[in-house]
Amino acid sequence: MTKLPILLAASLGIALAAPLAQAQTTAVSAYGGDYTGTGNFQRTASLVSPDSGDYRNTFSDGTALNPTGYSGPVFYGGYEIITDRADLTIGSQRVANSGTTDYIQIGGASADWSANTTGNSVAGFLVFEQSAWSTLSSGNVNVSNLQLQYKNGAANTNYNSAATSRWIVRDSSGQYYVSEAAIAPSTGFGVVSASLSVTTTSWAAITPATTNSMNLALGSFTYSIAGTSMASTNIDAVGVYFEADDFAGSASGSQWNYQLYSLGFDGAAAIPEPSTYAALAGACMLLAATVRRRKHAKN
Repeated sequence: MTKLPILLAASLGIALAAPLAQAQTTAVSAYGGDYTGTGNFQRTASLVSPDSGDYRNTFSDGTALNPTGYSGPVFYGGYEIITDRADLTIGSQRVANSGTTDYIQIGGASADWSANTTGNSVAGFLVFEQSAWSTLSSGNVNVSNLQLQYKNGAANTNYNSAATSRWIVRDSSGQYYVSEAAIAPSTGFGVVSASLSVTTTSWAAITPATTNSMNLALGSFTYSIAGTSMASTNIDAVGVYFEADDFAGSASGSQWNYQLYSLGFDGAAAIPEPSTYAALAGACMLLAATVRRRKHAKN
């Protein structure tokens, strides 16, 4: 056999063996650990207009949120707090240094919120892209289970009565999806560990707002993407969405906080698409034709 058939055969063998190796599931850490360069985000919220109480850090998956000089995984997103008080900004927008487990913190100003309830809201996204994952940082990836540790609390427990959070994923075309299943709620100020099997919930396609309010009308979506379909979708970003609508507080010292301690998932490199197998079949035919020509030439 000459060099060309040998090369084709070797390539074909490698390609056919790849799906077996790629199907192995591995644990991926998107965020979690002890980092240097912690501190305020490089991109922070600002007042939308002088007459409003809307402080917004516009959603972006192109410009990072994390602090400058920070050693951890790059993360993206945006967040917003809406009240009727233009004097109360977002108090915490940072990665906090906390021993071996640093956390991402977004929190409202510490203030008297007792007279401000109707219309108050907080909403935000934190997104971790594939290039910053601990493993499976390139290629097509299927996600099976999502996990996180977070704290969604404040000094006043009434502050958290309407808080909710959902899982977010993004496919390789750039489309975002939100889970119908909510993440287990956090009350008081305790850290919650939560997980989700991707196949056990339905998903809705969403477009995070880059203008106007970032608050999602979660009850208005049609969660039409089955979990089994999402589990076989090529995913290149994972994250979390959080919101608290019509929140209340006490006469002094109330503060709303969202703190993310870790985020990860179980995933596997995606098995090749049918088009890949079609290309392999073409290679087989080329190999067979080449071998036949060589035999005829010898005869």
